[in-house]
Parts: sequence; C-alpha cells; structure tokens
Amino acid sequence: AERSLDEVIDSIGKVPHLLYLRARSRYGLGKYYEAVADLGSLLKQEKDDVDALLLRGQAYYRVGEHEMAQRHIREILKYDPEHEATKAFYRTLKSLVKHSEEGDKALGMATHDGLIKAVEHYESALEVDPSNTEFLKHVYVKLCKCYAKLKKKTEARQACERARQIDTGLVDAYTIYAEFLLKVAETSDEFEEAVRMYKEAAEHHGNDPKIRDGLRRAEVALKQSKQKNYYKILGVSRDAEGGAIKRAYRKKAKELHPDRHQDKGEEEQKKMEVLFQEVAEAYEVLSDDEKRGKYDRGEEVFENQGRPQQRRPHGFPFNFPQGGGGRRFNFNF
Repeated sequence: AERSLDEVIDSIGKVPHLLYLRARSRYGLGKYYEAVADLGSLLKQEKDDVDALLLRGQAYYRVGEHEMAQRHIREILKYDPEHEATKAFYRTLKSLVKHSEEGDKALGMATHDGLIKAVEHYESALEVDPSNTEFLKHVYVKLCKCYAKLKKKTEARQACERARQIDTGLVDAYTIYAEFLLKVAETSDEFEEAVRMYKEAAEHHGNDPKIRDGLRRAEVALKQSKQKNYYKILGVSRDAEGGAIKRAYRKKAKELHPDRHQDKGEEEQKKMEVLFQEVAEAYEVLSDDEKRGKYDRGEEVFENQGRPQQRRPHGFPFNFPQGGGGRRFNFNF
C-alpha cells in the first residue's frame, strides 16, 4: 500500500486524504518518523484535522517523544474536548509517564528502598502498554540497572536481555549486566559470561571505547579467576574502595591467624599458614594504588606473584622461630 501511495502522491501531489492513508500505512510498518512527516504536511493544509493530529501524537508516543504527543493531545481537545479516542490515549500516556518519572526519581535516591520503589514503578510502566517497545526498551535497561544494584543476577540478566531483544544498539543493555558480573563473579564460568557479553557488544559497537575497555578488563578478570584472585581472597568486589579492603583484610587476618589454630593438627595449621599469607599478599597488592592498577590490567605486580610462602609482604611481618615451641606469628594492622 505504501508503494502504491508513493506513486499516486508523486503523480498528483500531496493531497491531504492520500497523505493520511500513507501515514497510516507507514505507522503500521513502524515507520513512525515518516508518518510524522506526512501528517505534518497534511496539517499545514488542514490544521484542525483531529484524526491527523491523533495519529501524529501516537507516532510521537511510539518513539518516546511524550512531550510532543501531549502537545498534539492538547491541540485535539481544543477542537473536540470530548474526543473519546484522544482521552483514552491521554490516560495511557499519563500513566506511562507517571510510572517512568516516579521510577527515575526513586532510582536517583541511590538507596535500597529507592531501588525497590524504582523496580515497582518500572514494572508498572511495562504493564501500561507492552506494545510500546521503543520506549519500554529504555525501561528494561533501567530495570537491569536496579536489579544489578540489588544484586539480583537472574532478574538483571532477563531485563537486559529484553532490552537487547528490542534493540541490539543499546550499549547499556550489554555493559550494565557485564559490569555487574565482574563485580559479583566468583567462578570462571561467570567471568566467561562477562567476556561473552562484551564480545557480543563489540559485534555491534566495536569502536565504543567503553566496550573495548570493558572487554579488556573482563578478559583480565577471567585470567585471574583461573589463578590467584586477590579480590576473592579478601572477599571484596573489584570496585571496592580502600576502606572496605582494609576492613576485609583485618577480618580475614584475625580469622586465619595461626595463633587461633594451635589446637589443630599439623596439616590444618599449614593450611591456615598458606591462607594467612595469601590474605597478606592480597592486601599488599590491593591496598597499593600502583600495584592494584598493575594487577587490574593483568600485569605482573612482582616476581613469583601468586606463589604462597615465598614472600614476606610489606606491613605484615612474620616471625617463625625454629625451636620446639611451635610457630609464632606476629603482625601489625
């Protein structure tokens, strides 16, 4: 129908009725901006055409331009205050905008309760009009962000997947979930999933510096997950700040200090010694910005990196008497 109308309009000119028919055809094909252009030409000739105003407002709604949609609604109600189709459209638009804006407001609170409220509003927005995918793809991305912050892996993955199903061009639909994985991953399989996510993103956005940097960091994290992972040893995320790293170190050091395990068998004591020294080594690296930077980039921080019992980490002095009174460990926080 669109092609036939193209030929007729090219032949006899931009007749309002024909422009409206072509706009409806284009709207049905998802060519919303083309429909907006046709209806704009029509309204220059017949500015009070309510049907044209409504269809143009709906086209703007479909591409997420809600303010323009509202302007067209207000224009229609000037001509026909009781226009039922327009009033129904307005109710849908108003509800969608309300839930979306309230969700954004709650997300901006940056609190756990705020995230819960944001999820509720975004989920409600999805229910208002599931067919408005062009707008809802952004809602799915925001849901993914909320679930990632709430550390809900399954829900975050599903939300980002739905966004990518609608539009593979959404960079955030890849990076939000991939970054979440890098923060919470504990197994090589999870790090491999982060690498796969970034590689998939690179297929669509290979020149995006955020994608390139993320892929590099994911590949480094995957490599480290198969060796000695200092973040995992201390039980902190890869974006942990200095204070969190120090607290984790103190807790682990106290738990593993060999003086607490003198009643254990010799094999168990040796195991505690190894773990104790790993904690010290991890803290030495992660508490030093330069060393941590090298580690995060996948560079060797020091010779024999990751080999236990071969180094005496700075700031964690050990004393191993050779007498028969057993091992004695002294350390300073």
